[in-house]
Amino acid sequence: MTMTDTETIAPVKKRITVPCAPQAAFDTFARNLSTWWPKEHSTAAMNGGTPKAIILEPKPGGRLYEVGTDGGETEWGSVREWDDGKSLVLNWHIGRPVEDTTTVEVSFSAVDDGTEVVLIHRDFERMGEDGPGMREGYNGGWVNVFENHYANAAKAA
Repeated sequence: MTMTDTETIAPVKKRITVPCAPQAAFDTFARNLSTWWPKEHSTAAMNGGTPKAIILEPKPGGRLYEVGTDGGETEWGSVREWDDGKSLVLNWHIGRPVEDTTTVEVSFSAVDDGTEVVLIHRDFERMGEDGPGMREGYNGGWVNVFENHYANAAKAA
């Protein structure tokens, strides 16, 4: 199948509830990314290494990047929107050329038993013929990264 400019690929959508306030859930996700992101899902791991840190600069235009054990930096994307405690929108291209940037949106809403956190990853059509496969990979990958690792970290917040 060949992708055309007019074809779209369904976004990946994940929804969890974590037992903490929205600001704590947001801070865990955005400000403490390096503490919960699984190291095996990094560009260093793709090359047989381990990252030293994963940094998300807390502002629109901020960088999302990984710091290797050698101090080198690898761009994962950037912050498009930062609404502290409520939502963030990321330009995302981990392990891919910047031309293949997709969009990751994360929102945090108070509910009776904590915070509902919704992650939507979209724009896979920008990856051309790789888009459908990448979408399927992320659909499974976000289960481990978001629904397991992030959720466990937010439970401790």
